[in-house]
Amino acid sequence: MASIKQKRVRGPNFSNDEKELLVQYVNQHSSIIESKTAEPNILKKRPKLWQDLSEKFRRAGFNRSPTKLRDNYFRIKQAAKVNIIKFRKEKKKTGGGKGPKE
Repeated sequence: MASIKQKRVRGPNFSNDEKELLVQYVNQHSSIIESKTAEPNILKKRPKLWQDLSEKFRRAGFNRSPTKLRDNYFRIKQAAKVNIIKFRKEKKKTGGGKGPKE
């Protein structure tokens, strides 16, 4: 028979402080993290940067793995893009009147 899978345990949601710390660190190292090139030295530095960030989070009292941090950063980035698109769409709807709230 098929084995019953255990339900995975959810981690706590990222707090606003954690998100701000994450964005600050990524902004400091954006040239490596956001690089689209496939240069070997950049490809080697990225995992190390995420590991360093994980260590900074542990020192700050947050227990997050490098994978969770990376995934959350890309979720934050995607949400920002969606908000920009929505804002631009609303801006075009105004018909020359007052713009949308920021």
